Amino acid sequence: MRAFLLAAAAILLLGIPGPAQPDPHALFAQLRALYQEIPAFYAEVQEAWAVQGHAIVITYRVWYRAPLARIERELLEEFEPLMIPLEVWDYEKRVRWYAAGPGRWVQEELLEAREPWSWAALGLAFLAGLQPESVEEEVREGKPFWALRASLPPKGELTLWIDPETLYIWAVRHQVGPLRQEYTLVKFLPQAEVAEALFQPPKPEEIARIFKLSLEGMALVERVVKRYGEVKSFFVRKQEKVAMGSLEEWIYWQPPYLRVELRTPPSPWFGSELLLAELFDLREGVAYTYDPEEDRWEKEEIPVEVGLQWLKGEWPMAFVCARAFEGLNLSPIVEIAVETLGGRPGGRGPGRPFEALEAPPAQWWIDQETLLVVQYTRPMLVPEGRDLQKWEWRVTTVRVLEYQENVELDPELFAVPKDVPARRPLALPLEEGPELPKEKLAPTAPPLTWEPFSPGKLEEALRTSPVVVLYFGADWCTPCLAMEEEAFRAPAIVELLAPLPRFKVDLSDPRDTPSQRIADLYKAKALPTLLFLGPGGKELGRIRGYGGVTVLYREIQRILEGVSP
Repeated sequence: MRAFLLAAAAILLLGIPGPAQPDPHALFAQLRALYQEIPAFYAEVQEAWAVQGHAIVITYRVWYRAPLARIERELLEEFEPLMIPLEVWDYEKRVRWYAAGPGRWVQEELLEAREPWSWAALGLAFLAGLQPESVEEEVREGKPFWALRASLPPKGELTLWIDPETLYIWAVRHQVGPLRQEYTLVKFLPQAEVAEALFQPPKPEEIARIFKLSLEGMALVERVVKRYGEVKSFFVRKQEKVAMGSLEEWIYWQPPYLRVELRTPPSPWFGSELLLAELFDLREGVAYTYDPEEDRWEKEEIPVEVGLQWLKGEWPMAFVCARAFEGLNLSPIVEIAVETLGGRPGGRGPGRPFEALEAPPAQWWIDQETLLVVQYTRPMLVPEGRDLQKWEWRVTTVRVLEYQENVELDPELFAVPKDVPARRPLALPLEEGPELPKEKLAPTAPPLTWEPFSPGKLEEALRTSPVVVLYFGADWCTPCLAMEEEAFRAPAIVELLAPLPRFKVDLSDPRDTPSQRIADLYKAKALPTLLFLGPGGKELGRIRGYGGVTVLYREIQRILEGVSP
């Protein structure tokens, strides 16, 4: 009887097949009602992401029997593990269980569930708030479909292809700038027999962690994002304690530009020094990076995660707040508590850690009166001492030192030179150069020794050797430790560097004046840095960062091959 009524309604809505097109709002209302009435189904969905020439394809297998769902995912090309390969939902109770490993489940409660639940199970929950604008007939793969379209801010669009006979969704496409997301229903079997055993929650002993998500906390974050979005411009200065002292971040926001600067803190004797600058043009979808060491700008397309915010219709303040305050509004709030900070009442909201089950949650302190973020924490995974086999979580606190809103910002802050080149890769492509035997890259050789730096020893070495190597590192620098344990024990790299005079400039202690002076002289601010010097101290080349043994070997080889015999 229900099928007959739905079919009759479809005829009344769509009419007899012909040139007439249905009203987009009426078609969407009919579509919503149809999915809301489906009691059970089995579906196979293919989700594809494509941006900047890269693509990811995920397949879903969905078993649904209202209000329960089981969703299994897998990558068509396994290049990294999926965050959530399996999950079970109870939409009515607002509970989700997902697998974090064999016998290790996470339980989340108080999740938002928008009806119809069948859309959420298919990964199409975002359709609940869709505002359709137009509909037209299109032929795809030899079959006619209704193409229902809606726009997404700021420059995106969404298209649903609907079977005119059954009114079921056949495919969905998001297109926002360079980012394209598509869902295709490879198989959809409504009224399927779905076994109850598929939806059994894990046993209590298998649940490793339980999160009770706070709707109040999420609502507070929405108010904070809206609060920042209501100002014409703002400036934020933050400070974070690090092993060598402290660093500051200066953030300038004036739509559509966001500038983020990493700086040294000012002192009574010296002003703040710029270490790195990022400039995001959210209107054009371009990010610029400025390296003061080389006085060089580079550009690239806005990262994929910004496109994800566009898809949610929250551009641009969602990205601005996430970038300015360490993921605020990206991590669901677990709970909300009222605390006093600096003599004023504030709300403290821990977020759910997403990347690792054992990770401590980030937390944000929000002033109740102003709705401004006054401080937050940043969890980081660091090695235990110099042992790279053991890692631990360390939580640092970032304090907001200064906030100004509706200020006149210098236009030069958001200016970049013309014809800025595309951003260079962090390391040489691995396909360049011959492959080395694995035994040449494994850390099997005795550790490469480095003589402690001194100005006199460096001056003497520059007089007697055509190439001298300076290694700028610190005992708190994780990439430095990795390079020492791996690359400086690889036979291929030892063979290249062993014949050369080598000095380590230890920057572990900022009070070491000679080391700091030589680092300032050669503008060695990124750690680790390998600096190759010729006669008279002329720079022959430098390698910043550590991209692995193979990449480091080829970069050293490239520099040494350019040295005249």
